[in-house]
Amino acid sequence: MTLKKLEIDIGKIRGLIGRHVIYKESEYIVIEVLDEAPALVLETRDTVIQADQHGEAHRRVPNTETIPVLNSTGNEYSLAYLNINFLDD
Repeated sequence: MTLKKLEIDIGKIRGLIGRHVIYKESEYIVIEVLDEAPALVLETRDTVIQADQHGEAHRRVPNTETIPVLNSTGNEYSLAYLNINFLDD
């Protein structure tokens, strides 16, 4: 049995850029939409130490998370996406 792929409107997904969200109990902002998967890229104000190509830490950068919109089979929204709480601006 072939599962039917869930069709989404990528334009509506792109419309989420700039929205503030709560994910894993932290506040993020949607900064990018990846079309291929599709996925949301979230960024928080919290910073993490970023290592250079030699593994040495030199600077702090914003923490980011990439959240797939669909599950691995593409027939439902991903659990991670469903766990995003979109805040009203």
